[in-house]
Amino acid sequence: MTALHGLRILGDLAFYYAFAGFFAAGFGGHPTIWVLLWPAVCFAAATCFRGNPSLRTVLALASAAALPFLPARADQLVYLPAVCYVTLLAVREEFGLSAVQQGERFRWLLRIWPLFGAAMLLWNADAVLTTALPMAITAALALVWFTRTTRQDPEVYSAPSYLLISGGLLAALSGAAFLLSRSAVMNGVKALAAAVYFKLLVPVLQLVLNNVVAYGIVVVFQKLWYAIAWVLALFANRQVAMGDLYESRAGDVRDAIGEESGLLMDGPRVLAGVAVLFAAVLLILAVRHILRRGRAAEPTGAAPMTKRRTSLRTRRRWPGLFLSPNARVRREYRAYLDYCEAHGLTILRGDTSLDIMGRASGMDYVAEAELREIYLRARYAETATAEDAARAAELVKKICE
Repeated sequence: MTALHGLRILGDLAFYYAFAGFFAAGFGGHPTIWVLLWPAVCFAAATCFRGNPSLRTVLALASAAALPFLPARADQLVYLPAVCYVTLLAVREEFGLSAVQQGERFRWLLRIWPLFGAAMLLWNADAVLTTALPMAITAALALVWFTRTTRQDPEVYSAPSYLLISGGLLAALSGAAFLLSRSAVMNGVKALAAAVYFKLLVPVLQLVLNNVVAYGIVVVFQKLWYAIAWVLALFANRQVAMGDLYESRAGDVRDAIGEESGLLMDGPRVLAGVAVLFAAVLLILAVRHILRRGRAAEPTGAAPMTKRRTSLRTRRRWPGLFLSPNARVRREYRAYLDYCEAHGLTILRGDTSLDIMGRASGMDYVAEAELREIYLRARYAETATAEDAARAAELVKKICE
């Protein structure tokens, strides 16, 4: 359990350094993985003495012992808020292990950091690649690992074997993120990327652009000009060969059109016929649309709703890998509401889950009642488990099949 508290703080501090570390590196600092590990160790040790406020406060304040060893003033200024954060949590005894909270931090990291990193590349690319990016990767790893671990039952995630395996994998991935912060590794990655781009991709792109795209553009414009020549020939007094028209000047084309001897085809009459046909098609489509709307607006009486066997219409369903059990339950309940609305049930803004349950005829009332109980636990008590989320998915599938 102590390791999980350290993992929680590691994720929080890595999230902080994914942004603050860029500014420290931009002003001459060199943040390393130790600014994350040492406060995490101090906080994990403080959790072992929850009944002794003085001792846990001293252990949390021990994270400030790293301040004199930081190489630059920028590192010290950025590290000071981390010390305050760890100490404040220890003093207030906030030792909760909330998968929902860490999952929300991970979602905010995905929303904000890519924009932040792309913008800061224009200011200081080295600070982004050597500091901010490794810290963001470490934050993502720690937050995902913590969330997936705490979703298990306490008997599972508190087992030493489970923690050893999870901790080993996390350490290996964090080591990879640490390697990315080394200038030698980043220089090697840059050289490899440049070699792949200039030696492999650029020749292939040049071949495609020179021999495929350019030739295709020439052919397309040539065919387009032939089509224009054919249309102009409809109004011309003589048959102008495609090749001659292609190579002729604009004045020659006007002279060919302006002569008054026999036309190959009555161009204005042909165009008038096409316009009449187009107008007739539009009129038919408009009348058909009006008739359909009239039939849809007719009252259908108070006939009971029958259950139709159609596919379930849902909103875009993102993978539930990083969703908490509460969020997964609420997503399944939203799918159930979408299905009810798709089958004619009108849901008003003030309707509660009790008002909705049982109003759609033909559905399994027992399954609806069980789904509502799980939804209430997830929506108001926020105590739904992974088993509840799986059961909610089964119930929705049963109701909507």
